[in-house]
Amino acid sequence: MPTNFLNKCIYLFFFLPPLFLISFASEDKLENSNNNFLAQIDWDIEKNKINRHKIIWEIENEDFFNKKYKLDSENNRSNKVYEQINYRNPQFNFLDYGQSTPSANTLPGAEFRIQIGQVSTFQGGDYSGGTGNQNYFSKILYGINNNTNFSIFYTEADDPLYKRISSKPINPSNLYTNFGFSLRRNLFNLKNSSIALDTSYERWRFKSGGCNGFGCNTNSNNIFNQDYGVIDNTNSLISISLPFTTKFDNNLELTISPRYIFLPKYQNGYDFFGQNLGIGLGGKYSFNKKFRLFGSSYIPIGSGYNSFNSDLIYSKKLINTLGISYSFDQRTALEGFITNSFGATPATSILTLPSSNEVLYGARLIYTPSILEKNNLGKANLSESHSKTSNVERKSFNYVFFNDRSNFYKLNLGLSEAFTLDISSEIIDEKITKDNQFVNTYIEPGTRSLRVGGAIKVFSPQPKNNISSAFRFSFGRTMGNVRNGYLFGELINKIILNKRFSIKINPKFSNTGTGNLYSLGSSVNLKLNNRLEIIPESNFSIKNSENNLSLTARTFLKENIFIDIFSTNSLGVSDMSKQFKNESTKYGAKLTLKF
Repeated sequence: MPTNFLNKCIYLFFFLPPLFLISFASEDKLENSNNNFLAQIDWDIEKNKINRHKIIWEIENEDFFNKKYKLDSENNRSNKVYEQINYRNPQFNFLDYGQSTPSANTLPGAEFRIQIGQVSTFQGGDYSGGTGNQNYFSKILYGINNNTNFSIFYTEADDPLYKRISSKPINPSNLYTNFGFSLRRNLFNLKNSSIALDTSYERWRFKSGGCNGFGCNTNSNNIFNQDYGVIDNTNSLISISLPFTTKFDNNLELTISPRYIFLPKYQNGYDFFGQNLGIGLGGKYSFNKKFRLFGSSYIPIGSGYNSFNSDLIYSKKLINTLGISYSFDQRTALEGFITNSFGATPATSILTLPSSNEVLYGARLIYTPSILEKNNLGKANLSESHSKTSNVERKSFNYVFFNDRSNFYKLNLGLSEAFTLDISSEIIDEKITKDNQFVNTYIEPGTRSLRVGGAIKVFSPQPKNNISSAFRFSFGRTMGNVRNGYLFGELINKIILNKRFSIKINPKFSNTGTGNLYSLGSSVNLKLNNRLEIIPESNFSIKNSENNLSLTARTFLKENIFIDIFSTNSLGVSDMSKQFKNESTKYGAKLTLKF
């Protein structure tokens, strides 16, 4: 466990040092861009008029300026200039410091925020397999006004219990699903402090026993008795918090939050968690407008419980969270953290992992679609990703099919200047057999996969530097009986040598509960003319993976439609499948539509 924990922490903070440096460089660049914006305004005193002190306000790119801001009169243009500067360089608004400790901060009125993420164990546990026990969560927040926020959320965890219940002949299956809404109202605002009322109402489905995997047909005990009967209840949960937040300056803020959480005391007459009373302590420190540290601790002080172990003994545990947050642009922020909070809603966030109090790792993507940005849509090779991210107003769709009936779908959504979301699905022909635990467990030929990922731009080509870099990550699982999942990541580096020739080097890794895979992808893009490109690609094994090669001919039917014809001995084109070799050469085609 300590070795795996250390390895996972290394993965979590692998990109921390470069992001830390990039954040300072990005901030300086942004400040310079703001100065350039001010420089676009001519502050000229008209000399040929009687009134020599009348100021003429001239904007070089007035169409662009007026498109983003309505100017009622020339008298208020100076205020709009400074509003533009603050708009382009905002201070990220922390709403919590981990799910278990809310702050008194609120979103501005009419602003949306979308959050998706997961928490997971570092190991697979006794029975869960895959990357471990996972809880997926999503949340949509809306600022009704500057003092009132409303949100809705959903979470799901369906892995078997992490630790074998010692008194049960068969380890109980387990299901947590939670849907609810919350309301936060700012009650008092002082100069540097605020108090808010944060409440939630939730419907929590707790199922123990039976079978909870997709399409599974096995049976298991429940945690409460020796029967194979299923206990399946949908409970109403309530949480009430009174966070008090003090901002010492633009960088440091601290919060104390008394909390009351109503959890059921019994399930079908058997003991359960019960009502909880506690205090949340949390805070964040910003190194600049992009890079931040945050942490929190929930201290239970009431008579209820928030944890049970493999002997089904209930107890009270501190809930701790420590993480980093990085804003890649005005729209997109990414958080990585370690915690022992398994629940991902206001009421369940004080609960530890069912059957054990384990240290977990987690990630949360935060996206604010109400801020407008622009960029260009980039292309991707057959198995190598592209470091450019999509235009916020454009999207792309890929469809790949092979001669052996394997196929692949992918939808790319450009959400911001620096972030592109992708949703993909692949099925490998069931006739393909390999004596490889990773292929049989996490790819499962004959079973379709579902994966969600995103590419985050680290830096773009500059006039004197034709190198771009981005980090892409994804998570998901096969949709078979067991539904094992894994995490995938790659660092995408592209070097443009001239208008017709470029190369890419992509270190890749797949993280699973039974071991990790490492490989190095590379490709060369040779542009023969405006209609045709030749792209040889390779994957070199570093650990637990295999070498493979591909050759692609790309033809452009239109600017937004192109077709790849390829030959490859790669097992597939989706994440981990790119890291393995097929026993024979396959042929296929890929259609890309940009819209």
